[in-house]
Amino acid sequence: MFYFLITLLLFASMEVVSKPIMQSGFDPFLLTFIRFGLGFITLISYAVYKKQFLDIFKVTNKQLGQLFLLGFINVFFSMSLLQIAVRETNAATVALIFCSNPLFVLIISLLFKDEPFSLKRVFAFMIGLVGIITASITKGLIIDNGSIYAIIASISFALYVVLSKKALSKISALNTNIISFGLGLLSLLIYLMIFNPITLSITSFETIGYNYAMVLIYLGIGVSGLGYITFMRMLQKLSASSASVIFFIKPIIATILSMIFLNELLDYNFYIGLLLVSIGSFLILKPMNTNLLKKYKLF
Repeated sequence: MFYFLITLLLFASMEVVSKPIMQSGFDPFLLTFIRFGLGFITLISYAVYKKQFLDIFKVTNKQLGQLFLLGFINVFFSMSLLQIAVRETNAATVALIFCSNPLFVLIISLLFKDEPFSLKRVFAFMIGLVGIITASITKGLIIDNGSIYAIIASISFALYVVLSKKALSKISALNTNIISFGLGLLSLLIYLMIFNPITLSITSFETIGYNYAMVLIYLGIGVSGLGYITFMRMLQKLSASSASVIFFIKPIIATILSMIFLNELLDYNFYIGLLLVSIGSFLILKPMNTNLLKKYKLF
């Protein structure tokens, strides 16, 4: 229960903690780079402690290509879009939409024929999709830009989860993440050097970064590093199905945190959407007792 609570608090606080720094004008790609850079160092330290680090060098060229794709989709694309979403809309909505990724995992798995077709699960997906749309609707029945970014981030993370299956069959979850984090960071670094090199300058950190040093450390070492470690320890103590409950509870905790620390006011549409997404995700995850849920080690 201790690991569950720590993991839940760390994961649920990500959108809320990063909201102020996003509003300050900090580049979302740079924030993702720093966050996963610190998380990368934390995971390497943990791997050395667990005497699993040398397994990294057993990776084949083919596996390296798979891990590069995982890192690109997760670190470079999905998590960077998630930060843009946090900047554009309220943190509670972003957390809700992103935690709906089990809905998109189902659809992608059906397309890849990893899961048998089931009318019940498709119905559950439709319930969750209606929930996402309902929660995202603002005045005038408009889905704002932040919600769109969050939906794309959730879909791309779902793709990352599905594609991770083969990698996990050959490499431990810890080393899969270390290598994919590192390759994703390399993609981010190349992007920043080409398209926004000024963000890598000392001046950029002096004007914005130093003011949020503790936030960056928390997001990196805490959420992306310690959060993953406690999640793995939680999976050792609980079944995969029990551990998946965190995806249902996270939006609720994030909502409470956003109301307390960000003074976010949410209308009834959000709460209806929260209920529908929770129902849809629960119906999808309930029968999935083995393969797909185990993939969530990669979060």
